[in-house]
Amino acid sequence: MAVSGPVVIHIQGCGEPNSTFPNGVPLCHDYEIRMELAAGPNQLDLKVPETARVRPPNGGWGEGP
Repeated sequence: MAVSGPVVIHIQGCGEPNSTFPNGVPLCHDYEIRMELAAGPNQLDLKVPETARVRPPNGGWGEGP
């Protein structure tokens, strides 16, 4: 349970792992949501907009380590 009041949530999103990204393909990096939490239990439905999605660089990701 979190403390009530203003909070900042940072989201690191990863998809399915592959040979280049064994921990998951990056979907978003350090997306930030600011909100107020009410006292008591909170259930959050966090949505990251498509505009925050990580795009592969020109030429692709290259080879993994």
